Amino acid sequence: MSNKILVGQIVNVHGIKGAVKIKPFLNNPAQIGKLNPFVDDNGTIYELYGARVHGETIIAGVKNVNNRNTAETLRGKRLYADKNKLPTANTDEYYYHDLVGLDVLQNDDKIGSVTAVNNYGASDILEITLLNGKVMDFAFTSDNFPVVDMQNKTICLNAPHDINGDTDED
Repeated sequence: MSNKILVGQIVNVHGIKGAVKIKPFLNNPAQIGKLNPFVDDNGTIYELYGARVHGETIIAGVKNVNNRNTAETLRGKRLYADKNKLPTANTDEYYYHDLVGLDVLQNDDKIGSVTAVNNYGASDILEITLLNGKVMDFAFTSDNFPVVDMQNKTICLNAPHDINGDTDED
């Protein structure tokens, strides 16, 4: 699934004709209809139709799903799309999957790499695994990360001290 990116998860059913509610993982949820077809974790292919934003979810029909009982079997399915179908990110915008794996530099020295991007509601958080094995989280802000160089696969961390060395303070 290396060319696939998680774009949503079926969280519930809607009505009696087989429509589903999808929790979108997209900046612009309305785009989900343009990303057909989707696959789940098992490689099963799904095609959505009539997708529309409904509050925090998307309601859509699923091809060949014509009733509520069949739709119920899809609850919890994670939907992956071909990442080449995603729109190009704007300047200073990044897809999470593009940030994971970047080398983290501090004062031009590699100190680790980005191992995950999380968002617990307030902002995006980069999980950095340092060369010494320690894991640290930093808010993904322009103050903390003033340079993101996608061409060289690096990101510069602006921290108040050398985080890869001895960080104990007196």
